[in-house]
Amino acid sequence: MRLLSLYRIFWSLGLSLCLPTVLQAAAPPKPNILIIFTDDQGYGDLACYGNEKNKTPRLDQLAKEGTLFTSFYSQTVCGPSRSALLTGRQPLRSKGWQMPADEITWAELIRGAGYQTACIGKWDVSDRKPILERMPNAQGFDYYFGALGANDSGKMKLHENNEAAGTTENMGEVTTLYTDKSITWLKEKRDPEKPFVLYLAHTMMHTIIDASDRFRGKSAGGLYGDVVEEFDYETGRLLDTLDELELSENTLNNRREK
Repeated sequence: MRLLSLYRIFWSLGLSLCLPTVLQAAAPPKPNILIIFTDDQGYGDLACYGNEKNKTPRLDQLAKEGTLFTSFYSQTVCGPSRSALLTGRQPLRSKGWQMPADEITWAELIRGAGYQTACIGKWDVSDRKPILERMPNAQGFDYYFGALGANDSGKMKLHENNEAAGTTENMGEVTTLYTDKSITWLKEKRDPEKPFVLYLAHTMMHTIIDASDRFRGKSAGGLYGDVVEEFDYETGRLLDTLDELELSENTLNNRREK
């Protein structure tokens, strides 16, 4: 099964920590976890949810192989959706964009179970500022690359871990950039002796949207459809990398659109 509820994943992992050491020694290897989080994507943007314009074969296959949710609650705003996902708490409690440093994230907890953790993409819970104690490295992630905030101005400031890593005004390159960084992490930065959690939080499809030359003007759904189809393609590249590295069979994939 490629698609599994986060709550079931982390409940199961938490339960395993409570078992006696002798039982843990006989337990199967801990699963790797891939979480892909899109920004402002609509419920009906994918073909597997009934869209007749956008072609999304890789995501449709992912849904077919796993679980397709048709009834759920979702936060509809950037920062609050992220603080909710990271903490498992209502944004009213986890504070959304203002998520305080003392909030406990699942990344902090899962490292205690021996996991290596990486966050790539849009963070958006540190007031969109480089406040060190509220950035990913201080919130449980061993590695980070991405933008701390949104791309509303058409420009993004990037960080790698706690250091500035340049800016970009090319919104059409962002989905590919994050996928490339994720693939590089899997191939070059991941510790093969440890299970991993890779949290990939895309900037698209939040405004200002754009697609690369390869996809711009190619879909039947206009520019937005181009972005959706590029996201499907880039997700496929990431899944293909898991296959290439022989990680697919022991990796749980949870893709969520809000």
